[in-house]
Formats: sequence, C-alpha cells, structure tokens
Amino acid sequence: DFSDLDPNPFRQSFLDFKLLVQQFPQSRYAPDAEQRMIYLRNILARHELNVADFYFRKGAYVAVSNRCQYLLETYQGSDSTPEALVLLAKAYDKLELQDSYSDTVRLIELNYPHELERLKDLRG
Repeated sequence: DFSDLDPNPFRQSFLDFKLLVQQFPQSRYAPDAEQRMIYLRNILARHELNVADFYFRKGAYVAVSNRCQYLLETYQGSDSTPEALVLLAKAYDKLELQDSYSDTVRLIELNYPHELERLKDLRG
C-alpha cells in the first residue's frame, strides 16, 4: 500500500504528469499521463484518509475534520471520497456539530447510499 509511504514523491510525480498534459495535450503520452495522475490522486487521497483515521483513533476530531475536508477539496473524485465522508460525519458527531453531521449524512445518502451502514454503528 503506497499510501503509507512519504507522499512527497507521489505529489511531485503528479505535478510532473500534470505539466506534461498541460504543455503537450496532443502528445501521445498525454492519455497515459492522465491515467497515472488518477492513480497518484488516489494514492494521495488514501494517505490523507489514513492520517485522518489515525487522528480519529486518537480522539483529535478537529484534525479529522480538517484532513477529510482537505481530501474532499483537493482530491475530488478519488476512491477515498466515500470513506472520507463517513469519517467526516463521525468526527462531526463526536464534536456535536449536528448541522454539519446532518449535511454530511445527506451527501452520503445522495451519492454513496451503500456507505450508510458504516454510520449505523455510530447512531444505532
């Protein structure tokens, strides 16, 4: 699992591929670079999720919220989005931020209804 490693080389690779796609969009390498960017985006998002999960286990719920929000804003469409929303909802619940919790649950219901099961342990 590459998401447990230092994310800086992955960020640099992502930026390098992005530069190639931007400067040479008609290049025969551009489609491959775009696919690699998706792969790297998912690794970077998973890294953020791993850190957020670590903070959750430590009871640092504000840090969880910040990491999950960063993940959702920076790595839109990543494979980690559903899990990040669930973790964000759990953090909001622990922080007793009812409006934010409810808004996040609505997002999950609309976009990832299969993830609602993960919240049942929290709310019964």
